[in-house]
Amino acid sequence: MRKIIALSIPVLILALSVFVMNSSFLFKTPGGYRAEEHIDAMKRSIHNGDWDNVSAEINEMESIVKNRIFPYVQFSVERDDLNMLEMNIYRIRGIVDARDKGLALLYLEELRNEWHNLGR
Repeated sequence: MRKIIALSIPVLILALSVFVMNSSFLFKTPGGYRAEEHIDAMKRSIHNGDWDNVSAEINEMESIVKNRIFPYVQFSVERDDLNMLEMNIYRIRGIVDARDKGLALLYLEELRNEWHNLGR
């Protein structure tokens, strides 16, 4: 009995570690949050020339991603992926200030790709 307990504790710790390291798919959508919907809304606003709405959407997305998603996925995602996602948000904010439609759409698609590949 003692041998079984002594063997099961390291196995459980390893199983829990593997679960935590592969659990990013669970924490990418806290409370039903869908980043793709924000990206699509920003894309529509850029096509319509509503830059104030794009700015509001990117601010809301940054707030949700930094405060609700990053703390949970930081153990299961490479730090470089989180940095690239954050960098794309900052790039889009700068491009929105410059009101450059082509670059905004380019970096929105890059943001979508980074989000899709987060945790893979």
